[in-house]
Amino acid sequence: MDEFFLIAEIVSIYASDGSVVLKSFSDFEERFFDLQKVFIDFFGNFKELKIEYIEEINGTIIVKFERFNDDEDVHNFLGKKLYISSDKLFRLPADMFYIHDIVGSMVFRDKKFFGKLIDVIIIPNNNIYVIENDEGRQVMIPAVEKYFSEIDVKNKKLVLSPESNIFDYDEN
Repeated sequence: MDEFFLIAEIVSIYASDGSVVLKSFSDFEERFFDLQKVFIDFFGNFKELKIEYIEEINGTIIVKFERFNDDEDVHNFLGKKLYISSDKLFRLPADMFYIHDIVGSMVFRDKKFFGKLIDVIIIPNNNIYVIENDEGRQVMIPAVEKYFSEIDVKNKKLVLSPESNIFDYDEN
């Protein structure tokens, strides 16, 4: 069974030919120009859409799907997410990883279990890791190198840096 990975959302209709505007969730927008197909999620069922053309106009990604030839044909696509299969993931350099690679990782501090990485909040300056402990308490830590001494993607393990003073606060 294929795994599917989110890359974009259809945000508006572009023209009367059925082309649509995408909001990219990818750090590698050049990826779109090599795609021949994507998958769209309709109530948990992934349907393949073949791409007729993709272009960039003034920094906006426009896509036209085969067999969808006017704005009425694509009206139900608005707000839908687009996915790719795992074999189409962009190859990352050795020192980089995908968010889905670290979500679910165990987080340790001073060799003790601290919590589990349950989510990553994406914001412009740096992402935020959401870590939940055994009691259900959530802690948000900036995804900045100085706060982590180890990120082991293969073993799904993160180690908080002992030098960081992010936890030096009074809870009273």
